[in-house]
Amino acid sequence: MNKMQTIFVYCPAASYTGGPTLAHQLCACLIKNGIPAKMWYDCNPLKKLYVDPVHESYKHFKIPYVLSAPKDSKENVIVALESNVSILTYYKASKRLIWWMSVDNFYLNMGDWFDNLKNRMGLLRPSLEHSHKYEHRKRYSVYKESDITHLVQSEYARIFLLGKNININNIYDLGDYLEDEMLSVTKNTFSQRSDKKILFNPKKGLEFTSKLIQSAPQFDWVPLVDMTKEQIKEQLLSSKVYIDFGNHPGKDRFPREAALCGCCIVTGKRGAAENDVDIPILNKYKFSDAINSIPLIVKQIEVILQQYDLCSKDFETYRASIKSEKEEFEKQVLRIFSKVF
Repeated sequence: MNKMQTIFVYCPAASYTGGPTLAHQLCACLIKNGIPAKMWYDCNPLKKLYVDPVHESYKHFKIPYVLSAPKDSKENVIVALESNVSILTYYKASKRLIWWMSVDNFYLNMGDWFDNLKNRMGLLRPSLEHSHKYEHRKRYSVYKESDITHLVQSEYARIFLLGKNININNIYDLGDYLEDEMLSVTKNTFSQRSDKKILFNPKKGLEFTSKLIQSAPQFDWVPLVDMTKEQIKEQLLSSKVYIDFGNHPGKDRFPREAALCGCCIVTGKRGAAENDVDIPILNKYKFSDAINSIPLIVKQIEVILQQYDLCSKDFETYRASIKSEKEEFEKQVLRIFSKVF
């Protein structure tokens, strides 16, 4: 990489979600390795003077940042998130990258919005008075921009891009890793586990999960919502099973956190869960979210609860790979930003 270049990592201001967490991980890793980088916080102009753009959870990184759009210059590198690809339309001289943390968010927020409108009528259609805001989305296709470098957080995203005829030589792995408080979990921290408690994320796949709950009232179903990080960790450490029948738009954090805390994982087959790279667990723990799968899922949950020690061994390889993600992430960052440019 040209030492004069500065990398600007785009991020919504004052936001604490999975995407911003990854963005801060990247920027911190770049700076740690002597590569000039700054966060570019996208902040409502009216709030710039009144809102701290750095969320409290990211202050410990102590990353320099800008609030105004960086200039379009060959000395700058712009890293956009897949949900905000339209910012790249304003950059021609700068080196441009898209970090595909999710595939689904690309469609929900930007990307081929008009091309997929027929599949989303009633969900995303803008009012006529605001439709002009989306016109640039129809004209702008990231697939046709051969000078854009694509970074993929998941195998699901790689498969998606290859299906769009993106050159494989222009696609690079850039995963993520869990926070240190999760990575520090060892078998010694595993507490007594419930024989009835089943954990789930109610924000994803709730329609099917609700049917599971109705079919198996003998279990204690606990939604992981409205909890602090420490409370979630306590739930994970005291449970044997975590289920996830969501859409899995990328390599999700919840299944990894649950596995690392000792839970056995049962998932659907949507999105990234379909392949054996993003969620590398045995097929007997993956089920389609169909009505006729419910008895099989309930039976598998019962097996886990009754034979937890045996079933838990099936996830040791998965746990080991999760623990190695932080080291692998740094290698990927150096490979991309020290050699590609």
